[in-house]
Amino acid sequence: MVILLTNKEDVSADLVVRELGERGLRFWRFNVEDAAQTRWRLDPVAGTLRVCAPNGRQLITYPANGGIWFRRPGPIVLESDAAASWFANDQWQRLVLGLVSLNGFRWMNDPFNNDRAECKLVQLRKAAEIGLEVPKTIVTNSANEVSDFRKQSRKGTVVKAVYAPLIESENAFVFTHLLSGDDTPSDEEAALAPFICQEALIPKDDIRVTVVGDRAFAARLYRNEQLPVDWRQSSHELPWEPVTLPDELSRRLVALVEALGLVFAGIDLIHHLGTYYFVEANPNGEWGWLQTGTGLPIASAIVDTITAWS
Repeated sequence: MVILLTNKEDVSADLVVRELGERGLRFWRFNVEDAAQTRWRLDPVAGTLRVCAPNGRQLITYPANGGIWFRRPGPIVLESDAAASWFANDQWQRLVLGLVSLNGFRWMNDPFNNDRAECKLVQLRKAAEIGLEVPKTIVTNSANEVSDFRKQSRKGTVVKAVYAPLIESENAFVFTHLLSGDDTPSDEEAALAPFICQEALIPKDDIRVTVVGDRAFAARLYRNEQLPVDWRQSSHELPWEPVTLPDELSRRLVALVEALGLVFAGIDLIHHLGTYYFVEANPNGEWGWLQTGTGLPIASAIVDTITAWS
């Protein structure tokens, strides 16, 4: 049995559902928007779970063996007031997290490990410990520290968010930004929130590696002068091409995902002057667009991994 915890707009989940369907495998997709259309009974002491439709039709029962794909369930959208929506969202999120008490299921990814692995500072430290090359990096809210860092970074300096690049009030992302000229923020501006400063690696090629279990699928974006420093500022319709990484690099990336307590992650690398540098890992990394554009069999690998747990 495979359970997918996701939302209606997740294209990557659509690809996994299609793969499961083509194989004739049993699964249940729980879109968080449909939460009120299900009826749950979880006994945490006995370790049992039953989920039914409002008409009583059973959707899943536990104990059972299988895998759970935790795929950004997200918030529930309700028609009621904001306070009620907040309360309902919080209760559903805690119920979903409570599923980790059901020992017969394995997770891609365990939501608690997933949350910890979102921390870029943890990622960078683990990557360095495993032997991956990491750009020179500091986290600061001091304009003086930024100025000193820029003096030591002959290739330039980029800044980016420590966490949560989505500004929900504006529905916009905070992208990696290359400092130029006298871009250094004032002390008052810098003091408002910490941010990451990293040595710029230019010229570069961007590489997105999707790790699923012990497999690593890599695609490369060959640079040109028209592309911004952060490729996410451009459309996903970019010339990504499958690429074969050195075996030792692939092994270390798989080891990094395992060290973070994960089974799946989207990893960003930079190839600069013959060296591969780790930039960051996303435990919920998007990959549907990558599979569609390159043919990399990521959905198949996800299904292989989850169904092997049954």
